[in-house]
Amino acid sequence: MITEGDNGKSISLKNGETFDLKLKENPSTGYSWELNLSQGLSILSDNYTQDPAPPGFTGVPRAHLWIIKAVTEGSQQVKGIYKRPTAEETGEESIFTLNVTDLSQNITSRNWEFGEGANSNEQNPTHTYSAPGTYTVNLTVSNENGKNSTFVTIAALEQPVPAYTIDKTIIDVAGKGPSGNVTKAGDVIRYQIKVPNDGNINLTNVRITDSLINLKEPIESKTPDGILEVGEIWTYTENYTVTQAKINSNGRGDGVIKNIATVYSDQLDPKSDIAEVPIRIGGGPYAYITNEYENTVSVIDTATNTVTATIPVGSNPIGVAVSPDGTKVYAANYYGKTVSVIDTATNTVIATVNVGSSPNGIAVSPDGTKVYVTNFHSVTVSVIDTATNTVTSTVDVGSAPRGVAVNPDGTKVYVANLYTGAVFVIDTATNTVTDVGVGNGPYGIAVSPDGTKVYVADEESNTVSVITTTTNNVMATVNVGSVPRGVAVSPDGTKVYVANEGSNNVSVIDTVTNGVMDTVNVGINPHGVAVTPDGTKVYVANYHSNNVSVIDTATNKVTATVNVGNGPVAFGQSIGIKQIPIGENPVLLVAAFSACPVSGKAPLKVKFTDKSTGSPTSWHWNFGDNCTSTTQNPVHKYCKRGGYTVSLKVKNAAGCDIVKKTRYVILKN
Repeated sequence: MITEGDNGKSISLKNGETFDLKLKENPSTGYSWELNLSQGLSILSDNYTQDPAPPGFTGVPRAHLWIIKAVTEGSQQVKGIYKRPTAEETGEESIFTLNVTDLSQNITSRNWEFGEGANSNEQNPTHTYSAPGTYTVNLTVSNENGKNSTFVTIAALEQPVPAYTIDKTIIDVAGKGPSGNVTKAGDVIRYQIKVPNDGNINLTNVRITDSLINLKEPIESKTPDGILEVGEIWTYTENYTVTQAKINSNGRGDGVIKNIATVYSDQLDPKSDIAEVPIRIGGGPYAYITNEYENTVSVIDTATNTVTATIPVGSNPIGVAVSPDGTKVYAANYYGKTVSVIDTATNTVIATVNVGSSPNGIAVSPDGTKVYVTNFHSVTVSVIDTATNTVTSTVDVGSAPRGVAVNPDGTKVYVANLYTGAVFVIDTATNTVTDVGVGNGPYGIAVSPDGTKVYVADEESNTVSVITTTTNNVMATVNVGSVPRGVAVSPDGTKVYVANEGSNNVSVIDTVTNGVMDTVNVGINPHGVAVTPDGTKVYVANYHSNNVSVIDTATNKVTATVNVGNGPVAFGQSIGIKQIPIGENPVLLVAAFSACPVSGKAPLKVKFTDKSTGSPTSWHWNFGDNCTSTTQNPVHKYCKRGGYTVSLKVKNAAGCDIVKKTRYVILKN
């Protein structure tokens, strides 16, 4: 930049730049110039020559004066030295070159300002911006001659962050909801696997595998193929059918079915998530609720509080009892004069036993060999042999027998007699009977786990009589709600739960003080009551609500209500573990295979070899190209380039198993 002022023309330069000074041809006067040099600046080439070289000539002073100086305050300046041509010449234009360099490298301090409040004194700093945006960066340097500043504008862009998560949830297990449990081979687990892109860049070649299911690509992955865009979610929903081999190899009755899902992409390392479903071969505990007006028994899974089955039985079922091993349930059919024997593995009636008139109360001996049934109008107790499902003896008791209970060693049977105000005690070895006076209208009855006490609900006295079994005397009487019917003792013997049909609540008795410690409101006309084996829940059958209230024993609050059939009674021990036999030492079936070759150019023939253990009897191959085979050791021809996922499913009488190998066979052009 050249400007002309009072003192001539001036030029501004940057460090290291050059400039050319051209003198006019045939000037009317001679040339002269003045070069002013400021401190800290030097002229690299200060010998002025003329090309072509002039002949000897004497200079003419101060015809024209050139002053080279800064045009902006604070810039480097050139001044103070006189240089003159060595000769005077007229003729063609001559070119003079002046090279200038900056000697300001002796910087003593620097100050970087990054435009978001941060500074640095380093020579070459690095700064990370906290957010995307446009920032002005200013640098000020100083030395003994002063300071100078410059700035630039930069754009801080958002850092590319690839990210995804994997959300693996269980929608349903065998029709029992997301919190269900596997109880047998054939149960279906429904999984939902979601993969959202949580980052800020698209992810390519996204794929997912899991350890149980041959996943199908979701619709979202097709457009565009394999690209999971920012904010997009891919959802897989697939079913897995539980095999007996999987149950056997995962703890059988106390293990879990584990499914590991893993997602892959080009931008990120694999990420996995695990979903586990408990295996509960023992089943349950399950609550069996007799529905008097529907002639059925509702089966409630206490883990999920859902009805898993409804079983037709005899006419007007009232009493119910579960065998100690959980394999049988006995329902007393009041107007049918029978007892229905239910197989819990199949939830079907496998036998019907004729008993006395109006059977209602029912109990099973601790060893499971006998069932005791009170016959209200026959005033007897029928004794059933569970091995033959026949009545082997009948014991006369007092008028109108209702509830019945057996002590832990099976030597005594206690029968509540509604009209006599007494409890009859049967010696099971001799079938002889003694009686103990209690309150008015004894109805429900239960024995403590240690066998030292018997609790009797007196429906007309609104009390519970506590009998000590060592003397067969009433040691305490506890006031409860109106018309107490069902009664149950907690497994640890510390609490007694009494269903009060008239006041629609449950009294909770502290067995140490024999006082009511809490009262829990339930449905209309509660009748039967039972406690789960772990003591955490109480199930109450509400006769006119057609439902069952579930009480949390830790809080004495109703936490769930389960709808059942019409007129639920469940009079007796209605809760038990359901055992599902799976055989002794079953052979473990494990699917496995190999192949050769597994890579090459298309077309390619591959020989597959079954290496499964456990004596499979059938095979189903999926070669990943919409082709299958049921041959044990097939040969398959692949025709197109690509990576193929191969699976093998094997079966035998014990169950089935499946193995899958992702991108196992690779074909190239």
